[in-house]
Amino acid sequence: MTQYSPDDDKKHETGHVYDGIKEYNYPAPTWWQVIFFGSIVWALGYLCYFYLYDGETLRHRLDRQLVEIDRQRLKEGSLGPSNDELMTLVGDSAVLKVGHETFLSKCSSCHGEHGQGIIGPNLTDNFWLHGKGQAVDIFVTVDKGVPDKGMPPWGAILAPAELKAVVAYVKSIQGSHPDNPKAPQGEEVKP
Repeated sequence: MTQYSPDDDKKHETGHVYDGIKEYNYPAPTWWQVIFFGSIVWALGYLCYFYLYDGETLRHRLDRQLVEIDRQRLKEGSLGPSNDELMTLVGDSAVLKVGHETFLSKCSSCHGEHGQGIIGPNLTDNFWLHGKGQAVDIFVTVDKGVPDKGMPPWGAILAPAELKAVVAYVKSIQGSHPDNPKAPQGEEVKP
């Protein structure tokens, strides 16, 4: 460490004095200057990469990964079952049993024990508020819900197999004519 000497002050005097206070011009430390000028160079590089040459940001990377996930899900068929797949489940008694149990625990409070409708619409007639009564339409309604009408989105709560089973069960009770059905709502769909 170097010793302070009054001669150092004389070398750095600017000649400006105000109220008896002398102004000195000492340079900033070298390490500070390297960081300062380095940050300017870094900022210019950042500006060029992200703004002039449209470099990949986290948002770009996220969008690319989401597209890839959607492609993978579409390839695997997990974006939703087809109408044929759901209609195949209508003939499976084990699936219908699971669907009936799930329907009783989750859906019967609004749609009735037999799907006759209480608060929610009658599910046994040929009138539909959402879609055309196809199994895929029912799947989308159950999966996404109808918040405006008070129906929660069950897709986030039920397992995929339970969701498909409930849809198969609802398709199986169409035309069953239970006691005390709710009046028809929506558009009539010819079977």
